[in-house]
Amino acid sequence: MDRLDIEQCTKLRIAFLRIHCALLILIILISPTYAISDIHNGLKNETGNIDCLKCHQTHKVLKPETTQSGIFQKLQSMPDNFQSFSSSGVIGNITLITSSGQNWYQQGIYGPNASGDSSTDKSWGWTFFDETPASGFITPLETVTQRNKIYALLLDSGNNSSPITGAQVTSNITFWTYNGISYSNHTSQIQLIEDISRSGLYSGNFYFYGGTDYSGSDMGSCDGCHLTYYYGGTDTKVGYFPGNYTAIITAIADGKTTTAKTSFEVTPWGCEDCHGSGNQHRTNQIIVPRDMDSACYLCHGITQITHDGTDAGNPHQNTAHRNIECIDCHTNKSLDPQTFNGVSFTRGGFNNAPLPQYNHGTAELNGGTHISLSCKDCHNDLMPPNPSGGYRLDNYTISNTINAYAPSFASLQQFSDYYVINTTQGGPLNLSFDWEGTSNIGFYLYPPNFNPKNRSTPLSPNKGDYPYYDGSTFTNKPEKFSNNTPLSGEWILEVYGYDLINGGWTWSGILQAPINYTIKSTYPIERKNLPKIPECNDCHNSGASNGAFTTDQIPDWSPGFAHVDTNNDGAPDIQCRMCHDTMHDITVKNCRTCHTIAPINHPIQEPLFTQYTPAECLNCHGDPHQVTSAGGTDCIACHSPDDVNISKFGRHANINTSDGVGNVTNNDCWTCHYRKDMLRSNVYLCESCHINSTGIVNVTNASLIKGDFMHGMTTCKACHAPSTPGFPTAPAYHLNGDVGPLGRVERILEKFK
Repeated sequence: MDRLDIEQCTKLRIAFLRIHCALLILIILISPTYAISDIHNGLKNETGNIDCLKCHQTHKVLKPETTQSGIFQKLQSMPDNFQSFSSSGVIGNITLITSSGQNWYQQGIYGPNASGDSSTDKSWGWTFFDETPASGFITPLETVTQRNKIYALLLDSGNNSSPITGAQVTSNITFWTYNGISYSNHTSQIQLIEDISRSGLYSGNFYFYGGTDYSGSDMGSCDGCHLTYYYGGTDTKVGYFPGNYTAIITAIADGKTTTAKTSFEVTPWGCEDCHGSGNQHRTNQIIVPRDMDSACYLCHGITQITHDGTDAGNPHQNTAHRNIECIDCHTNKSLDPQTFNGVSFTRGGFNNAPLPQYNHGTAELNGGTHISLSCKDCHNDLMPPNPSGGYRLDNYTISNTINAYAPSFASLQQFSDYYVINTTQGGPLNLSFDWEGTSNIGFYLYPPNFNPKNRSTPLSPNKGDYPYYDGSTFTNKPEKFSNNTPLSGEWILEVYGYDLINGGWTWSGILQAPINYTIKSTYPIERKNLPKIPECNDCHNSGASNGAFTTDQIPDWSPGFAHVDTNNDGAPDIQCRMCHDTMHDITVKNCRTCHTIAPINHPIQEPLFTQYTPAECLNCHGDPHQVTSAGGTDCIACHSPDDVNISKFGRHANINTSDGVGNVTNNDCWTCHYRKDMLRSNVYLCESCHINSTGIVNVTNASLIKGDFMHGMTTCKACHAPSTPGFPTAPAYHLNGDVGPLGRVERILEKFK
C-alpha cells in the first residue's frame, strides 16, 4: 500500500471514529438514566412513568425516617408521586381471601318456653344479650354482642395483586336452629361493605338472635330477664343453635365472579351444664321473686350491675370456680347434624336442677401454629395469688390505674381490677381506698365464704351471700372499711371504675376516664390476674425466644393492619387475619395466596415464581408486616460486593455521617434511595443535589456544584454513568461493583493516583 492509500485510510478511520463518538455521545444524552438491564429497555426517563409503575408501584411503601447529618443534614421533604392502583376494572381474575371474626364462637341457647312451666323449659346455656337496643346497665355499652364478622379481601391477579374496589360482595351463611322438636339449617345473606379507608377490604356482620322479640320496648322491659309469659307476650323467635356454620362469599366485579368458603364452629356455653337451666331461679323465691329466663349474663356479667343493686358475682371471681377448667364453661362441644337428635333434661348437678343431655363430639378450640398452647398461655392463669405476710398495723400499700384498658371485646379488666387479701385472725382488717380527681368510683369486697347460692333474707355480707360494697363518691374519699373479726382466708377486693348510680329500682353505671388509685390494707394484698385479650406482640417481639422471637414490627391484632399501604394514605391496609386467619386458628399463609402469578417484568418469572418460598420472597421484600416494593432495607447485605462496591464511594462515603465518618452503611444508601426500595423513580440522582447550590441537598463545596454547560455537557450521566456492558444506551451508577457513585470519572481519577 503506498503512502497516499495509507493517508486516505487514516483519514477515513479518523472520520469514522468521530462519527462513532458523536453517535455514542448522542445516545448517552438521550438514553434513559435508570435502565440497568434488558427488561428496562425502551422506558421513558420520566418520574412516575406508567410503564415503571406496572411492575414496581403495586403498593406504596411506608415512608421511612432516616436521620441525616454531615454535609447532607438539610434533607428536604421527599417527593410523593405514588399512584393508587385501585380500580373497578379487573384485568385478571379475582383473588378472594376470606376470614371470620372467630373460627370458634359460643352461643347461649334460648329455647321456646311460652307456658311458664319449668318442666318444659328448653333454655340452655349462658345467653348473652345484644345491646341493640341498650340494656341501660352501663355507659358506654359493653362490647358484648351476639355476632360474628365475615371478611373478604379482593385482589386483581392481572394487575400485580392490586386491590379491587367497587365490587359487589355478599355472604350466604348457613346456621342452625332447634325448636324443641327438629334440628334444621337455614341460610341468611348479608352484604359485605367495602372499607373506604382500606381499598379492597370488605366486611359484614352476621347476628345471632337471642331467641325473643321483647313484648316490651327493649332490654329495659321486664321480659329482658324474666319469662315473657308473665308479661303478656310470646317468644316469637327461636335462638340460633350450636353447630358448624358455613359462609359462602361471592364477589362480583367488572363482570367477573368468584366464590370462596369459610366456616366457624359454634358451641354452647357451659353454665347450665353444671347449674341446670333457669328453673332453679324459679324455685328459689328468695333469690328471684319472679321466674327467671336463662339470660345468666344479665346478673352474672362483667359489670355486675343489676337493677335492684344486688350483686351475684361474675364467674371468674366466684370461689366455687377455682378448680374447674376453662373448657368446662367455654365448651368444645361440637354438634353433628347427623347425630344430634335433640335435647332432653335430667335432674342433677346443683340443687338437683334440670341438666341438658345431648349427643356431641369435640372441636379443637385452638389450631394452627398455636395448637400446642393452652388457654392460660394467652388469657392468663386465673388462680388467685397467695400474698405472703401477716397482720401489719402500718399497712401494705398498692397503687394502680383503673379504666386504662380498652379491648375490642368486653373484658372484666375494662371495668375493674381485682385483688386478693390474705387474711388471718391476727388483727382487724382495715382498708383505705383513695383516688385522684373528682370522679365517683368504688369497690366490692367479697369475703372468703362468698356464694350467691346461699342467699337469705335479709341479705348479709357476714353470711357470705352478699359482698360488702361501697358506691364511693369523691367527697367521701378516702373510703374506708373495717372488720375487727375478719374471716380467715382469701378476700377478693374489686375496684370498679364506673360511677354507680342508684335510680330507685334501677341501678346503672357510667364508666369514668382512667384514674390513679391507692389501696392500703392491714393484711398482705396482691393483684389477681383477670382474663385478658392478648395482642400478638405480647409474645412475638425481639425479647422473646424460640419461635416467638422476631425483629419484625408486629402490630396489634386489633385494629390489626400491616403489610402494605394500598391507598397511599401513609398507613398499612392489610388486616392481620387476611394472612393469619382467626385468632384461635393462627396460620402463616403463603405469599402466593394473594400473589397468585408473577407480576409483569418481575425479576422472577414463571415457573420459578410459583416455586419460591415465603423466605425467598422476603429476602428481597423484607419484613412481611411492612414490605418494601423491592430490596428490603438492608441494601449492603444483598448488593455488596457483586452489585455495589462500597470501597469505591469516595466522598459519598460521608453522604450520611449519623453512624460515623468514612464508612459506608445503609444510611448512606438510603440518602439517595430515599424510600428504601429499588424503584428508579425513588432515587435522588446527581442533578437532585449538585445543581447551583439549590438542590434537594444544599451542597456547599463549590467544586461539587454543577453549573450550566460545565465541561460543555448538560447532563451528569454523560461522564458519571458508565454504560452497562452489552447495553451502551443503559447508563448505570453501580455497574456490578466495578465503580462507585462517581461512575466513569472515578476510573479517570484512579489513573492519577
